Amino acid sequence: LGWLLGYCRVFEASKFVPQATNFVFNIALPCLAVAGLGIGIDFYSDTILWNFIGAFLVLRGVALVVSLLLVIGDRKKGIGFVAVYWLCFTWISTGTHWMLLL
Repeated sequence: LGWLLGYCRVFEASKFVPQATNFVFNIALPCLAVAGLGIGIDFYSDTILWNFIGAFLVLRGVALVVSLLLVIGDRKKGIGFVAVYWLCFTWISTGTHWMLLL
């Protein structure tokens, strides 16, 4: 179908593909993931709750170890950078900006 639409010049690949890719990765896939979580997981179950809390704490521990290793590798940075890296790795609102600190 895509080849046919491109051949008939209904869609120009050089303009359509980047916009379609941005739509899929920024809107469609996150919506699909959220919908899947909402349909497939019973958040009122005690088993799911404790599994989620356990995974959450394990991931926070891994982020703390990674933060510590990053600071140990660079002698110019102090212990305060461990906290900064750890918070950037674990907070959702700052997780996308952690590369700026490296």
